Amino acid sequence: MSLLQKRPDQSIQSLFRGLSGFTLIEVMIVVGLIAIFTAIGLGTGGSTNDQVAFFRDQAKIVQAIYQAREFATATKGNYCGYGVSVQDATTSITIVRVIKDAANNTCHQGTAADPIGQSQIETEKIVTTDTRISVPSVYKQFILLFVSPFDTQAMIPTGASPCFIITSQKGLASSTVRINAIGQPQINPATPCN
Repeated sequence: MSLLQKRPDQSIQSLFRGLSGFTLIEVMIVVGLIAIFTAIGLGTGGSTNDQVAFFRDQAKIVQAIYQAREFATATKGNYCGYGVSVQDATTSITIVRVIKDAANNTCHQGTAADPIGQSQIETEKIVTTDTRISVPSVYKQFILLFVSPFDTQAMIPTGASPCFIITSQKGLASSTVRINAIGQPQINPATPCN
């Protein structure tokens, strides 16, 4: 016969006889350490989330600029070109398009004072972000147009700098975005916005 059949209560007690448990002090120390590590993790989580959202929005803005440039390169039909409109103290960047003159179905060449001539600009797409966009120039807004078929750029107003600053929602992260002569956005360029 086995031990369990003779005295079941004695064999169960003998299984636990050599084991020892945690003391109350040890359990309290472990719970305290978990609480401290959780507090540290939650304390830095807000700034980490802010930075992740900032970099996500920065990528959305850069993508919008590239998308406007690509639209301009592939433009056919009723549009002369595409561009981006950036305004001070906003949280969005707008992709715009230049419509051909309806009277003669052509794109105006424009002048230095009026780069798009009599053409009209309309909104293609608004890219909304959680970041704050600021344009530090005296103009406080600009439209950078990519005009096909020669992939030239026109600034409205003339003389405005295609440069702006984006800042995270909590203000913990910021970067400067400058659009260079060939329409590529540069993050934190050597020369600041003016």
